[in-house]
Amino acid sequence: MTLSRPLLWFGACTGFFICGWLGWVALAAPTDQTSPVFLSIFFAMLLVVPALVVVSILPHISAPKSTLLAIVLAAFAMRLLLLGVDPFLSDDLYRCLWDGQVQRAGFDPYLAAPSDPALDDVASDAHWIEVRSQINHPEVPTVYPPLSQLLFRLAAHTESGWRLATLLLDMLVGVVIALALSRRGQDPRCAILWWWHPLPMLECAIGGHPEIAAVFLTTVAIFWLATSRSLLAAAALGAAIAAKLLPVGWVPLLVRAGGARVWIPLLVVLLVALVPFLGSDLGLATEGLREYGSSWYSGDLLYRPVGELLGLDPENRFSPGAQWLRGFLVLAWLAIAWHCRGLSPWRAFLVVSFAFALLSPTLHPWYLLWLLPAAVIERSWASLFLTWTILFQYLVLDNWRALGVWELPHGTRVLVFGLPLLLVIRHWRYGRVERDTIPG
Repeated sequence: MTLSRPLLWFGACTGFFICGWLGWVALAAPTDQTSPVFLSIFFAMLLVVPALVVVSILPHISAPKSTLLAIVLAAFAMRLLLLGVDPFLSDDLYRCLWDGQVQRAGFDPYLAAPSDPALDDVASDAHWIEVRSQINHPEVPTVYPPLSQLLFRLAAHTESGWRLATLLLDMLVGVVIALALSRRGQDPRCAILWWWHPLPMLECAIGGHPEIAAVFLTTVAIFWLATSRSLLAAAALGAAIAAKLLPVGWVPLLVRAGGARVWIPLLVVLLVALVPFLGSDLGLATEGLREYGSSWYSGDLLYRPVGELLGLDPENRFSPGAQWLRGFLVLAWLAIAWHCRGLSPWRAFLVVSFAFALLSPTLHPWYLLWLLPAAVIERSWASLFLTWTILFQYLVLDNWRALGVWELPHGTRVLVFGLPLLLVIRHWRYGRVERDTIPG
């Protein structure tokens, strides 16, 4: 039997994807957290090309079931390969491990920062002493909500174990995307834009970011909302909020679609997640979150430029003007979330996530995991490109490790946001012209 040309192209792209990541691990992956990251990130970004080529020829590729299986198996195999790479892009992983061990030792992770001498007994051997020494901002208590803490307690025993857990959640997000595409009459193989995208591969299989748990739960919630199962969606969204606070932005959408009855499963799930921590002091439990919200910023599009334009010092956490600006950006995002409550679920997921990326004073690359599922389903090229260009934010690490200065190289904002915003403007103008030229 002769294979069709599109199927041969698919095979070539699959081979390129696999060989590319094998080569990346062998030649481009840093060996530790002191190695330069520029070339590593650049070559990882190039490995999105096979997914883009496959998507462009999908209508002509036969054997849908076998090619979908090949996509999934290649994605899973390369993620397993990445488990052997040092978590060179972030040290958040060590906070997850530490919080889990603190709970298993019988302590409340909200009541003491990692550097607190009261937790010296938690570092009971050389392994946990090393984990403790790797934690960023050890003087700040944990910022992770209750459900994330429970996941740490259950799964964050070892670095490889936790990374495997986030890897599996990452793969499951792709499954939900494929199911959603199929329900919409689209080709489920387009989920390749998630499965073969370097962002989730780097952030989950290597970085072990707990963000993926809340992203998975929110994606499930939106899927159920889009299929008119609002009570299940409410339960999933409640769990997502208990894992990360960002999903509150989709509560207006949920209530608009499901009515007042959705509050019951939403609040029940939230309360169940809170039960193990009901004895925590509220002030201490929110100290880390307040510290993060008041003084951290990185990779923003608007916060620092607008602050400087207004004559403010965005880096001064005690500046009332800077605090007001942060508050205004949060309110602007909540207003957009409220305005989007009448959109279709996947469109609302897309717009609110995109707005968060534009308005947040802090934008780490893994925050764009929120945007990618809806970008794939809605086929928003502006959003898809932003989830790719956001990896340029990691250039800050070379300055940090060489000079001890946390500052992005000049021009990084243009690299990250330039093309996506141009695509947004083009789409808006094209849509406006189209509306103006359609009679009636």
